[in-house]
Amino acid sequence: MKECPPELLEPYFTTLQRMAKLYKVRLDHAFVEAGMSTATYYRNKNGVTEMRWDSARKVGNAVEKLHALQAARSYTRSLHRSGSVVSKASIRARFKPREFG
Repeated sequence: MKECPPELLEPYFTTLQRMAKLYKVRLDHAFVEAGMSTATYYRNKNGVTEMRWDSARKVGNAVEKLHALQAARSYTRSLHRSGSVVSKASIRARFKPREFG
């Protein structure tokens, strides 16, 4: 029998930490964006509780959203610097965050 890859067995919080680091998003901000308290963030960070799938999905979506906002802001700044016309509609369409089911 084959062994399961370690990344499939890691806790949801660890997966979210890797995702936030990759996207350069503060995970505590993602918890707040997902409608959760910072206390929930710190309980998970300190290993006091385990995350449920539904909570992890909400925070993952918030990380995606915050990443998309950062990318859109950066792109908008570059357009302003170059003197190009900035269209909110086209920027929103270009940087639409993914959502996890």
